Order: sequence, then C-alpha cells, then structure tokens
Amino acid sequence: MRTPSAKRTTAAVTTVAILASLLISPAAGASVTRTSGTGYNVSTSWVEYDLEDRLGLPGNTHVGYLGIWISQWGTHFYGNVIDWECEEGEVPWGGHGEGGEVVVDDADKIAEVAAEIAVDDIIDSGAKTIDADIVVDAIKDELAREVPALIEEEVDEEFPVCDHKGIRFLDGYDNDGKLTTNVSVDVKKKIAKVTGNLVVRGGHGGGGGGDEPLADVLGTPPIDLTISGGDWYKYEWSYTSQSKDFKYSDWNKGTDYYGGKVSGKIGAMGFDDDPDDESWGGFGSFQYKTVERVRN
Repeated sequence: MRTPSAKRTTAAVTTVAILASLLISPAAGASVTRTSGTGYNVSTSWVEYDLEDRLGLPGNTHVGYLGIWISQWGTHFYGNVIDWECEEGEVPWGGHGEGGEVVVDDADKIAEVAAEIAVDDIIDSGAKTIDADIVVDAIKDELAREVPALIEEEVDEEFPVCDHKGIRFLDGYDNDGKLTTNVSVDVKKKIAKVTGNLVVRGGHGGGGGGDEPLADVLGTPPIDLTISGGDWYKYEWSYTSQSKDFKYSDWNKGTDYYGGKVSGKIGAMGFDDDPDDESWGGFGSFQYKTVERVRN
C-alpha cells in the first residue's frame, strides 16, 4: 500500500528521487537503512521542420523527446524521434510549442507513476529490499510504450494531413553499457547542459527496458544541448509503500525550471538555428532522504 502526500508540483524530479534512492539496499541483518543525496533531471521535446531534406531522414517533420534522470549512482536516459511527412504549411503545433510542453509534462507523469507501481509490486511480492534495476526497467517500459503513443495521438488528432513514417530511439549508453554523454545541472545559474554523443537506435527491437531487446544502433550523433532560464517551481514531496514485513519511505525537496530557452544541436539538427524551430524543456535538482525498514 502506498501513501503519497503533499505539495506535488513536478513529476520529473520526484521520479529521480525514487530512482536514486532505490539503488541502496539494507545491509545484511540491519532493520533500518537510511540514505540521503542529491539528484537532477533534464527533459525536452522539439519539432524540427526539414522541408528541404537537409537531414536526410524519412519525412519532412520530426518530433522528438529526451528525458534524463541523474543520481550519484547513475544516469538514466529515454528518448525518441518520430518522423512524419506533412503537407506544405501543415506542421504539428504550428510553431507555438504547445505540443512540446504536453509531451514533457505527460512523460514526467508516466515515469513517476511507473516508478510508484513498480515499488508497490516489489513490496507486494514479499521482498524485503527494492531492486533498482526492476524499477528502472519498468519506467523505461512505460516510457517506450506511452510516449510514442502520446506524440502520435497529439499529431494525428490535430494534423491528420501528416503521414507517420517511422520512429527512432535515443539513448545515452552504448551496447556495452558505457555512458556516452555528460550531463550537468546548475540550478543557481539556471542552466543545464548535455554533451557527448547520443546513441540512436532503430529497426528491430525497441528502446530497452525489461526483456525487450535494444534496437540496432543507427548512429552516434554528437549532442550539445543547453536549456537555460524558465519559470521556477519549488516543491516538497513524500511517498510511502509498505507490506507486513517491509516499509519504504521517500522524502524529497527541490527546484525545477521549465519553459526556458533550448539551444544547441543533435547531429545536424539545430534547436534554434531556423526561424521555424520550436522546442520546450526544463531541468531541476532536489535533495532526498529515504528509509527502508525491515520488521524482524
């Protein structure tokens, strides 16, 4: 049974707190384990209009999403790009960016709910510790299933003149599990950066998570992404899940910035190098404290 409570304003950061804190298990024979630390998140969605086919990709309109969750124990990625062929003058969201905000906000909520359900399922199974890999896989499963469906629904409803052409997945790790990107967040300076190389996957397989095989690597384009400024949100959040013999509690408090300027490039695609570019994104940091209590 879970008991979330109070002042919930931003899903992305609370999800990071769960990811970060679940990576520590109680020591053998211990009845209580406490952890604390700092985590970060970065997320963005964009529409790239390529009517002259400068990128050489299927279709002429590309809608993307990238979400990154960070703790001192690791960095977790999920992203995709969906391609459409749209009639001239008919492009998703018409250069106003509303769709990007919807995608980022809903993806954060999807990740948060997936994490909470995974924790509940682990505890309901009778376990006396939380397996972080199971939780992370559950989040990736839901994002890989729900985010593309969300984007496709948004575009299909508003722009039926756009024909779906395909999907590619974005990752920050290679096939050997090596991190290929660097991520930094400075809330005081109101800026987040992602550099290095993304791994683009397509063909057979999917975006990973659970037992799903990873899709083939199509390329490793450089990424130089900056998100700066935006509207700030401060929040405090708590979460509890328990069974007869085990109780897990999580408290976190932090600051997010959303709706700031998104700039830079992924490969040849620029976020702000054309007048018709549109994107929406945010970032944040938080402090967390967790308690895992085994009832002997």
